[in-house]
Amino acid sequence: MQAEDASVARAGQGAARRLAFFLSLGGSLGKWQAEGILDREMLLPLTYLRLGTFDGIDLFSYRPADAELLARLRRSEPLYAGVRLLAPPAWLGESRPARLFHSVFGPFLHRRALANSMVLKTNQVSGAWAAMIAALATGRPLVLRMGYVLSRRHRLNGNPLGAAIAAAVEWLACRQAASVIVTSEEARALISKTAGDAEKVHLVPTYVDTALFRAKARYDFTAPILYVGRLTPQKNLAALVAACGAVGRELHLVGIGPQQAELEQAAQAAGTRVRFLGRVPNERLADMMQDYTIFALPSLHEGLPKVLIEAMASGMVCVGTDIPGISDLIADGRTGYLAAGTSAEAIESALRRCLSEMNESIGRAARAAIEERLSIDSYARAEGALLLASIPAQAVPVTADGEALN
Repeated sequence: MQAEDASVARAGQGAARRLAFFLSLGGSLGKWQAEGILDREMLLPLTYLRLGTFDGIDLFSYRPADAELLARLRRSEPLYAGVRLLAPPAWLGESRPARLFHSVFGPFLHRRALANSMVLKTNQVSGAWAAMIAALATGRPLVLRMGYVLSRRHRLNGNPLGAAIAAAVEWLACRQAASVIVTSEEARALISKTAGDAEKVHLVPTYVDTALFRAKARYDFTAPILYVGRLTPQKNLAALVAACGAVGRELHLVGIGPQQAELEQAAQAAGTRVRFLGRVPNERLADMMQDYTIFALPSLHEGLPKVLIEAMASGMVCVGTDIPGISDLIADGRTGYLAAGTSAEAIESALRRCLSEMNESIGRAARAAIEERLSIDSYARAEGALLLASIPAQAVPVTADGEALN
């Protein structure tokens, strides 16, 4: 395994293999920390440094104060020494206009540093134009990652203007990119048409920290049902509330969102006991999942839901709707349960199957499937190989001043 890691690392020719990672529009270390997902989001860049795939990571962020946070992170985790911040100047601030300004002019402000990177990678389509501009300014190859198809999400959420804008960005970015990485079969089919070249679109499902989200020690099918995620219409939580009431089970909701008041009213109407637990940091969520047995994700549409992967990695018995993204992960009756529809009745039926069988082996099989397919090291090797393969053979690293290294 170490030999494989070393061969992958050597594939990026030159004196300094640096990856420039562009966060989504408005993204920052501070925002991730406030949302409790900093460790999760930085796991992949730090894994690249640990495996030696890249010697350094340039992080295009939208928060000037990230520099102070990065300094603190370096004191607790040595791998952060390999992370360099490409943030806006303090005078620009963090307003929405400031973020848009940085997404357009930041690539020029940091052009010399970006020219020292061997490849540029986006986080999502949102803000991908910053990486596109940087690729044009530096001549470095662009790799576009799409955890979900943003235009599709906007369209399904009833936002036609957002869908049109996202579709335009997707078309331009896919045409410019050396490679496009997607996380589901449905996304690959859609984006292959957008890219105009199916050969450049690669399916690399997402990852999970299987050490943090560890296998359950015990199962208790009388415990409340757990949901984790945003409280929005896309997640179809009113149907879940009704289904939990029908099967007589308490529901615990982790997350925040605009639907909380509506869901409180739905719970009263259905006679369902619901607890709203608010936002929970990712590392604490891993411990929390040990106290629950059944995880429910009743969404109307998804990309490849990270929280479902974390629940499966924890050995939870998962119940989800039979939609792309969820069905990419759950094999009905083997690694979880799929509802035959998105209605409250369909979700209730799937929950009743789960509760009647009380099959611990379903959770253990889910854990085994995630360990085999979606561990962080296996993902880093697969994506890292694509990133390094996008670097032209004649590429020459340069100094921070833009001068070639001989």
